[in-house]
Amino acid sequence: MTPEPTRDDNAASSDGRPGLRGSRRTRRLLRDLHQRTGELELLISGAVALLLALVPAQVDRIYYRASQQLVGAAEVLTFFGFYYLKLILYILIVTFGIHLAVRAFWVALIGLDSVFPRGIRWNRLSNGPISKAYFRRILPSTRELIVYADGVASVTFAAGFSLVSVFLVSVIGAGAVGLFVVLAAAVLPFDIPVGAVFAWLAISLAILATAPMIIDQFFGRFLVDVPGREWARRLLARLVRVSATMMGFRLFGPVQLTLSSQLGNRAYTAGVMTVITLVLGFFLSWDVLSRSGGGVIATSPWQPIQVGAAGVNPRHYEDRESPEPRRRLIPTIPSEVVDAETFWLRIFVPANPEMDDPALARRCPDAEPLASVGLNRGRQRSFAPADSVAPRIQRVLECTAELWQVSVDGRPVSDPVFYDQAEAGLRGLAWYFDLRTIPTGRHLVEVRRTPGVDEDPEWSEEEREEAAGELPMVFRIPFWN
Repeated sequence: MTPEPTRDDNAASSDGRPGLRGSRRTRRLLRDLHQRTGELELLISGAVALLLALVPAQVDRIYYRASQQLVGAAEVLTFFGFYYLKLILYILIVTFGIHLAVRAFWVALIGLDSVFPRGIRWNRLSNGPISKAYFRRILPSTRELIVYADGVASVTFAAGFSLVSVFLVSVIGAGAVGLFVVLAAAVLPFDIPVGAVFAWLAISLAILATAPMIIDQFFGRFLVDVPGREWARRLLARLVRVSATMMGFRLFGPVQLTLSSQLGNRAYTAGVMTVITLVLGFFLSWDVLSRSGGGVIATSPWQPIQVGAAGVNPRHYEDRESPEPRRRLIPTIPSEVVDAETFWLRIFVPANPEMDDPALARRCPDAEPLASVGLNRGRQRSFAPADSVAPRIQRVLECTAELWQVSVDGRPVSDPVFYDQAEAGLRGLAWYFDLRTIPTGRHLVEVRRTPGVDEDPEWSEEEREEAAGELPMVFRIPFWN
């Protein structure tokens, strides 16, 4: 009997790489894992899709809590980082959602095939002969559909992790660029347009990361084994090496190149661009336009989009949960219905550094800043300020109070204090109104930006006329006591 040929597990494979090390049991286990990847994919995809569905709302809360007190470079870079991260999350949600749906369909097909292994019994169908012949010609069998769905799900799963790798590299690159811009803005003795510098640096790095491979794709064949062009070939090879390192090809290159070579470069690129385009369209229409207050869809001509004083806006009441995070710095009161035992109504107006700081600098040139911009440890927060500091705090308080006009049922409210709304991460001013001076029933709080406080002396006459034609910033908050 001729002995069965054995395979040297340490021998090199056909492409020159070392062979698979291990026993037949190891190879059999790997083969079994290949056959059971669908179950693992279903578990992982379901967990990831569920987790990703919860993340965007948390990202919203963190961003809007942090960004409301940021100005300058930090505010611009936080804005770019937030929207880029949201776009990444939406793309991943779509990718893993598609995979979960296809894999669930695959499970249903396997169950159907196990119950009815013979598939469609054409002789029992009541369809007519023409439609039956058409269905027999175009419809795959259940087992063919199982194989097809399994392939689509596996490819989608791999493509999802490929996108994760790509975005991970891009997030790291964008973070490095952002950190560099922030440090440059802090060190340089002159102001720089942070947003524009960040955008140009990011675009330049993206071109540096992609251009060498594009040049090699179209012109590389003219540099290979051509006398006199060795220097150009070496230069392009170094640039390709830098490009591959920047793009993290060692991490996601095998998956991306496998999909591209097996599915076809055009088909793979078209599929990826289609998903990105659809997600970007949803992102722009929902997250940027609709949820920021624009592009509201009216379902009835008799339902107002903005109710003003004629309705209740939950964003103005601290005990009400808004359907989405507050996207503007707006005044608030504790509740729409004030307890009869509550003698005082607190009206909180959060500070808006981007708008308030220039106005304070123009209106109160004699006022001195109370803190340096940046990290302040505040060790003496619990102690009374020194005599030399108290007048400065009082002067800034008076100047800040002049930015707003607060009233209840037309009666002015004065003497605000600095207030720290810790649960929302906001700071600002708080006015207190004595509820014992008004009868029970419906009342109206009005917070109005003082006319003229935002005007710049250096404005031209056209800018002044344009500002005068704008609607005043007024907030009307009804409440009942």
